[in-house]
Amino acid sequence: MNSQILKSSADVYLEEAEEFLRRGDTVQASEKYYKAAEEAIKILSNRFKLVSVLEEVSKKGDESRNII
Repeated sequence: MNSQILKSSADVYLEEAEEFLRRGDTVQASEKYYKAAEEAIKILSNRFKLVSVLEEVSKKGDESRNII
C-alpha cells in the first residue's frame, strides 16, 4: 500500500526556507520562514474557527502581515 502524506502550504514554505538557509541565502530563507508562519496562522485560525482573523486576512490580501 502506497501511503502519501499531504503537506500544507506552511510545510512547503518551511522546506523551501530550509533549502535557502542551507545554501546560505538568509534573505530568501527569512522570507520563506515568514510565509510559513503566516500560512500556519491561517491554517490554525481556520481549524479553530477564529473567524475574525480569517476576515481580516481576506480584507487585507497580501498586506495580511500587518495584522500579526
